[in-house]
Amino acid sequence: MENDTSSAYWNERFRLHGESRGTYKAICSYGMPYLYNKYIDIIQKKAFTTPLNALNLKNKSVLDIGCGTGRWCRILADRGAQVTGIDISEKAIALAQRKTRGDDVCFMVSSIANLELPPHSFDFITCVTVLQHVTAPEEFERSLSTIKSLLKPDGKLIIMEVAPTTTDNRHSTQVLRVRTEKDYLEQLSGVGLDLEKVLSTDVVSLVQKRIIPFSGKIQRRLLRILVNAAVVLTFPIDFIFAGTRYLRTKSWHKVFVYCNTFERKE
Repeated sequence: MENDTSSAYWNERFRLHGESRGTYKAICSYGMPYLYNKYIDIIQKKAFTTPLNALNLKNKSVLDIGCGTGRWCRILADRGAQVTGIDISEKAIALAQRKTRGDDVCFMVSSIANLELPPHSFDFITCVTVLQHVTAPEEFERSLSTIKSLLKPDGKLIIMEVAPTTTDNRHSTQVLRVRTEKDYLEQLSGVGLDLEKVLSTDVVSLVQKRIIPFSGKIQRRLLRILVNAAVVLTFPIDFIFAGTRYLRTKSWHKVFVYCNTFERKE
């Protein structure tokens, strides 16, 4: 039931906004001003490409989970990877196929938990703001187990999720489960993955923490003014610290890098 509901939600969102400027309304923060979603895109790209820059992706197999319209698939393929992109939304996959050229990327419609691929298929797995939308605890646990099983020995997992140091229930919705950094650390370690590093993304995150929880109570024009002003104020600081280890406890999103360590016999 969880998958059916999620699929319907994301299909509708991509149907309505998949052709929007930058597809931001489909893949970033729905209903927020363009400037805010552009800010999210820039900050998250800087943070997420930091660990990617340390990897040799040439001819490596990469699984991009929750690929949406394929933006990260294309970035990975441009770095020489052989990429498989999956998404629960048929509409998203159709758009991704239309936007992506070349033989280095293939796409599949599937959730993470129900993904049927051979074990140990991928050198790297990437996942950008996807696990936060897996709201059911049981499906979340199955998703992490599936990710672990698909990684080759010594393969790496790089994910970015909403993962504040502390949070409360006001930030979660029917389609967003806000888990803390500690939650991710415990659950990912629990399936047998070894943590390499955690990086900051948006250390100020004024909009995420202080405005979005109350956005339903703010008149739309005033909301746009407040959000755009907050972006102008916070962008320079967030950009400086995105992809670093500094001010990690303040960051709303975080990048986690894990290794599927293979214990070789002596």
